[in-house]
Amino acid sequence: MKTKIISISIFCILIFTVITIYKYQRNLKYTIYNAKVTLRIIDYDHNPIENAKINAYFPNQLKGINKGKYCIGESDDDGMFVAKGKADFCLNYIITKKGYYDTSNEYSFSARWEGKGKQRLKWFPWIVRWTPWNPTLTVVLKKIRNPIAMKVREVEFSLPSKEQYYPFDLDIGDLVEPYGKGKKTIYIYIIMQT
Repeated sequence: MKTKIISISIFCILIFTVITIYKYQRNLKYTIYNAKVTLRIIDYDHNPIENAKINAYFPNQLKGINKGKYCIGESDDDGMFVAKGKADFCLNYIITKKGYYDTSNEYSFSARWEGKGKQRLKWFPWIVRWTPWNPTLTVVLKKIRNPIAMKVREVEFSLPSKEQYYPFDLDIGDLVEPYGKGKKTIYIYIIMQT
């Protein structure tokens, strides 16, 4: 009876070890590890920006596209925001605040922490994390001061010939005289034969 219990215990330990190693080997493909990042949001005068809306995303390719961890919130009175999750190699974030331009970026993680030795990593892969642990990323938001309206116009026209300069009037949406009804040159097309 005692031998049977010991055999069952050894079998259970063996199954647990095989499953753990299998999960670890599968995770090596994308290296999903714990990550923590602090974002410090400031303006050009180095003043903290509070209540900035932050949408941080830790991708996880094992789960699939857009199946990672989202951290959504606002910066505190000191302009700080902490994001934690499991990531395969980076953190993507976008920061919005009324009166400032939207700012987005990607932070790539570097080497991974392996605990107290490679043997520990081999048998306990869930303790691994990206380094440096909890870096503080300073993000400078640019204030909207004198916004300039951009004009977009979709037009169709034919060019008389190739390998020539063609002045174009964006306000009217046509080539400048003698090629069209345009009055002032804003943009010049250079068409070359290939």
